[in-house]
Amino acid sequence: MDLLLPSYVSLSKYAHLVAFIFAAICFEKCILLFLPNCRHPVLASQSFHTFAALILALALTFFGVAVAKRSPTVKVVDVFIDNLPPELDGFSIVQLTDIHIGPTVGKQRIEKIVTLTNSLNPHAITIVGDLVDGFTEHIGHQVLPLSRLKSRFGVFYVTGNHEYYHGDVNEWIDLFRKRANLTVLRNEARVLTSGHRSLCIAGVDDLYTEKLSIGGHKMDAVKALNGCPDGAVNILLVHQPNAATRIIARVKKHIDLILSGHTHGGQMYIFWPFAYLRNDYLHGLYSEKGVDCFSNLLEKLARISFIRLLLWNRQFQAVFSLIVSVCISLVCFMSADYIYVRTAELPISNLSPKAEGLRIAVLSDLHAGGAVHRDQIAHVVDRTNDMNADAVFIVGDMTDGTIEHLESRIEPLRHLRSRLGTFMVTGNHDYYFDDALAWIRLFKSYGIKVLTNSKADLEGICLVGLNDISSGTSGIPSHEMNISSVILECEASKSVIVLSHNPASAKHISESNLSYNGVDLIISGHTHSGQFYVMLPFIYFVLPYVHGLYTVPMKFVSHNTILLVTAGTLYQGPPMKMPFYSNIWQVTLMAKRTSEFVDLD
Repeated sequence: MDLLLPSYVSLSKYAHLVAFIFAAICFEKCILLFLPNCRHPVLASQSFHTFAALILALALTFFGVAVAKRSPTVKVVDVFIDNLPPELDGFSIVQLTDIHIGPTVGKQRIEKIVTLTNSLNPHAITIVGDLVDGFTEHIGHQVLPLSRLKSRFGVFYVTGNHEYYHGDVNEWIDLFRKRANLTVLRNEARVLTSGHRSLCIAGVDDLYTEKLSIGGHKMDAVKALNGCPDGAVNILLVHQPNAATRIIARVKKHIDLILSGHTHGGQMYIFWPFAYLRNDYLHGLYSEKGVDCFSNLLEKLARISFIRLLLWNRQFQAVFSLIVSVCISLVCFMSADYIYVRTAELPISNLSPKAEGLRIAVLSDLHAGGAVHRDQIAHVVDRTNDMNADAVFIVGDMTDGTIEHLESRIEPLRHLRSRLGTFMVTGNHDYYFDDALAWIRLFKSYGIKVLTNSKADLEGICLVGLNDISSGTSGIPSHEMNISSVILECEASKSVIVLSHNPASAKHISESNLSYNGVDLIISGHTHSGQFYVMLPFIYFVLPYVHGLYTVPMKFVSHNTILLVTAGTLYQGPPMKMPFYSNIWQVTLMAKRTSEFVDLD
């Protein structure tokens, strides 16, 4: 049981981290959209945002733990009831709720609550559900301090949803009655007399019982309130505030005060929006049908019940989900074949004079096969040729099938035109179907220079092409990605550009001892930028680089490397693309001056 507290703390840290990382992603996308040229480290640095998210997650988690371990505070609320008899004026009730005795709330905590409650000297004490989180044989002894609760008229208890989660709820009810001296109200009432006037406390089974089939357990407010005499001041105990909404609508008998819990006020602020939308009442004192009360602005906002009616109504959810799904699917389908040309001018060290201003078209992830047909490949070729680039780079994942079925679809690639030719490397999908070497031979027959762990001279630039990071599992002898041996063949005085399908290879390159041979630019694809927005968070956490331009620090040389990750020129699987369009990059190489520092992070 003691081990569960660190587990909950770890879960809290993770929830905070996910929330802050998501906020950072949204912030970065807004910066990219509205301030595309911003390079301020606080605004544009993913590393800084990740570090800040981690620090905030840790700090707020431990602050929350510290606050939770403090003794409970007493909140005094005056409830004004119309026509309240003078004999009941000043009648005091202590409300306890959601104590959750169990893994993180032990006997010592309960004893503090009992001592604090008794010091208030109330007329009555109410416990409004979710008292325990566990089985009677494990934590039954932790409940026993409640037997020392003292008030003039007793201690009244109703079940919450958590009492039904562990074992037989009747075992807990017997223990509460016999050993904790609680008056358990199960769709029943107790009449308290003060002077010649009556106050009736009624209680109902939790709303959760309407979903269960446990004999004798079902919320019945009519039955409970029938036990209250006419003219009495009626107080109803019901664990969930959503049950209060139903009861008010169904019951004809007047209710002066309803006491509920369940929401924890959201408990942790990152869950507050969900608690706000899921419950008709969130926290505090509310007025319904003329009962006077005080409430702050936040509490008034939480009473906008039509929001819950819309967002949590099953019929509305089904219709809304269907409409949104159809609309998003149509948008994704219509935008799948739209190809956006992105441009970038990249500073390169030791760039030869004849390579100054060299324009390169970058393609990736065509995935011929499935939903990608010949006319789409031909369209990509036409768009690329219209750019009139000096060279064309293709960074893998060209095919999703066998040569027998796809040769006619991929054939338009033979018509790619550029002054210096087309250079290509393999991607992981190029190894999934048929013989990858057969595909390589076919591409070479089209005049494409396929770089398989090899290099080529491009206007004085050492252009290195690496086999895909997964090629070592292809079964082709000596075909695994080989970083050092190829790059070390480049002359130290030359600029080095590396084509490698998977951007994860950038980490391997940055940590390789390349002696004096640094890498100036790495060009990758593979991620599709998530392709479909629901996949983007997973891609973001799985891969270190997702889309766009990054600065990658080199471990053994003094300068950094620029990494370009494309969003893919077409798509894999269903013809859907959102939020990033398919793209072709047009990269212009510029000489980097010695005093120039570029931070693309």
